[in-house]
Amino acid sequence: AGATLQYPAGFLPGRREVYLNGAAFFEVTKHPDQPFFVYCGNIVTRVLGTSFTIRPNEKDHQLEVSVKTGKVEVYEKSAASGVNENNNGVILLPNQKVIYEETGGQFVAAIADRPLPVIRTDSAAVSIQQGIFDETPFARVLEYLQGSYGIDILVEDEGMYHCVFTGDISRQDFFTRLDVLCQATGASYEIKGTRILIKGRGCNQN
Repeated sequence: AGATLQYPAGFLPGRREVYLNGAAFFEVTKHPDQPFFVYCGNIVTRVLGTSFTIRPNEKDHQLEVSVKTGKVEVYEKSAASGVNENNNGVILLPNQKVIYEETGGQFVAAIADRPLPVIRTDSAAVSIQQGIFDETPFARVLEYLQGSYGIDILVEDEGMYHCVFTGDISRQDFFTRLDVLCQATGASYEIKGTRILIKGRGCNQN
């Protein structure tokens, strides 16, 4: 509500540019020869074909870009050229977001608030619909989650790989699934940027 979008009557041959004031979700048609630029506050989001959300937080002087599908590049805006591609910009993949601190000009990458299964075109797509395990090695369960969401999950102690898991996590969201896995193995997890770190002593090998 209250957002505005400015765009030309016709795009230039080499780029599509729009100017956003407020929050918006974009679904951009893929056109490699004509990349899409969204100017919002002090940042520019450049995409080739993807879906993503831009959300300003005026109270905290922040801008957030969150990716649903595809890949985007986020940079600070340069007064001269409009895009400063040589600074501390970031590249975002599905289920990742970046928070831009306007006061310090810093980008902080993180996992999206509500990660969604990544749409796959290969045989791994079938496993996204699954999530029922019976005495399954913990490494296989983590592999399932990583493949489903495209989020890297690391373990602090490789003894975690000796654990097994039995349960149905086919209907929960991403973070609830992690909670269930950690409760079952006596572990905990921390969000480290765009990765998950699972902390625990693991299980006996026997």
